[in-house]
Amino acid sequence: MAEIDTLRLCSLLNTTAFGFVFLLLWRGRRQDDHLLYWSLSSFLYGGVMIGFGLWGEHGIVHGTILLMLLAWSNVLAVTGLRHFQARPVLEPWMAAPPLLMGAAHAVPLLMLNLGWLPSASLIPRICDVLGLTAAMAISGGMMISGPLRGQKIAGAAMLAYIPTFLIGLVGEMGVLSGAQSLGVMPLLADQALLAILNLGLLIIPVDQAQADLRIMALRDPLTGAWNRAGLEIEKQRLNAPGAAVIAIDVDHFKTVNDVHGHEAGDAVLRGIAREAARIADAQAGALARIGGDEFILLLPAGCEGQRRIAEALLGRCRTGASSLQACTLSMGFAKVEATEKNFEEALARADKALYRAKADGRGRLAA
Repeated sequence: MAEIDTLRLCSLLNTTAFGFVFLLLWRGRRQDDHLLYWSLSSFLYGGVMIGFGLWGEHGIVHGTILLMLLAWSNVLAVTGLRHFQARPVLEPWMAAPPLLMGAAHAVPLLMLNLGWLPSASLIPRICDVLGLTAAMAISGGMMISGPLRGQKIAGAAMLAYIPTFLIGLVGEMGVLSGAQSLGVMPLLADQALLAILNLGLLIIPVDQAQADLRIMALRDPLTGAWNRAGLEIEKQRLNAPGAAVIAIDVDHFKTVNDVHGHEAGDAVLRGIAREAARIADAQAGALARIGGDEFILLLPAGCEGQRRIAEALLGRCRTGASSLQACTLSMGFAKVEATEKNFEEALARADKALYRAKADGRGRLAA
């Protein structure tokens, strides 16, 4: 088994290297402060390794402070993630890992010093393991609970330390041959898990950039509604007998552009999209812009009063509700029949109904 000092030195070199990587990346992109948090996390962990090398766990104060800083180094990694996600960086729960770790270490040692525990008691080591496990479970759990691949990798690496704490305790109890101290097994795991954790953090911005690009490829940049590609995906999600299709067209939109300018026309489109998207979100439906002033609103089969919802949107746009510039819409309404396998026939019927609404004088809903 490798000596603990050698393992500690390897962990120190590993975490310091990643600390400098994060720091250099941050220097090139000062607005990306999450990189600074991750750099501080790595350097703090390195500082803890130095502290254990100098003082070990001798003395309640030294050991408690170092273990609390160890827990805080993981919390810093989570704060960097929260900063990246534009969430509040500090939360009350973040005090729990270092406090739990500190209490789990200090209280049993105080009891030992006061003679309340026998000198050979394993309770202090058991409490250390419980404190380490609780602290890592909190930080790792917060890290892994998210949609991005990188944070799942980093969170899984954190949680993977927990079995090493338990194995280390078993070793100290003499169950394993050649029993080693509680520090050896986590430091052995460090040689792989530390790199996995930090590489997971590095992947997070890449994952988010890819997710943003996917969204941009499916969204209309002016209104934020789905584009045609996004509509195809939403049609698959909502495809069911009874689902409703509402074809929407802005009346005399060319006149708005010619008389008031394209900025005014864009404002009208954004306002309509905002009102229609509010309905789509509330009903778990979908809104797509399929042309200059043409929209498609899909409502799920379980949505009650589909036609009434469409008429309400028509009225809100006519009166200029919610700071929306007043305008009139023509709408065509259709439902997916029980014999139909997709939205295509309903879309065709809604389109025909839309042209009928225009022919009948515009500013109305036809079905």
